[in-house]
Amino acid sequence: GSLNSEANEANAIRLNVGSGTVTLTGAVGGAVNGKLGDIRVDAADSFKSLSTIGMADGTIGMADGRTLRLRSNDVQIDGTVLAPGGTIDIASRTDNRSVSLGSEVAGQLSLDSAELARLDTRAGVAGEGLVRITTRGTGDITLANNVVLPGGALSIVSARNVASTAVVETSGRVLIEAAGATGTLTVTGGSVTS
Repeated sequence: GSLNSEANEANAIRLNVGSGTVTLTGAVGGAVNGKLGDIRVDAADSFKSLSTIGMADGTIGMADGRTLRLRSNDVQIDGTVLAPGGTIDIASRTDNRSVSLGSEVAGQLSLDSAELARLDTRAGVAGEGLVRITTRGTGDITLANNVVLPGGALSIVSARNVASTAVVETSGRVLIEAAGATGTLTVTGGSVTS
């Protein structure tokens, strides 16, 4: 099946699952003139996108400048997530859960290098987009392997610590912040190119 807006409406979608997994297996926002507005998914255990969000058969599925907000303890992204000039905002649903970028780590909200490369906010009518990845509570963020986005800005903010050995590349601005009162930012090798 598919999940689309009514023609020319850019309707918003919100899925709130108290427990369990949200799995999208069909196209999301790919109908002709069926662009979606903001999308918000709150999934307690995991979110799996087995297809493309925002584009199907070359049709952009999210209206320019919109936000895709994912709150989940784990994320699997097998298809492109396209939010032209908008925001892709990912964070754990549970407080104190750590985030791993660039590699899969059991027990953490993980996005491997291939999944990160599928997050595309290249400029639309609204301008440069943003991929924002944050933790809640005392969760740490580790950048273990390459973090390369196809375009747009990148914001990585931990409530506590950020550790990086990764190469970070995107065409837009980059913010990496350990925001807590006792947070630390540790960079051992790697580089940032924006």
